[in-house]
Amino acid sequence: MTKKESIQKYIDGWKEGNSNKIMSVLTNDCFIIESHGPTYNGKEIISRWVDKWVSNSSVNNWDITSF
Repeated sequence: MTKKESIQKYIDGWKEGNSNKIMSVLTNDCFIIESHGPTYNGKEIISRWVDKWVSNSSVNNWDITSF
């Protein structure tokens, strides 16, 4: 899978509310920084954050305008 395909799959997972799809492209040592500052380090911590977020919220729109 190319980087572009991985990014698209990650975003599609958020738009679909599919935590398994989101997590499938992340490595164990990944690091995520939200746009408003919070950070998440490591797949286990990120998985808990994603599961909580997906169960309480939804992504209405996320368009990729460039890579």
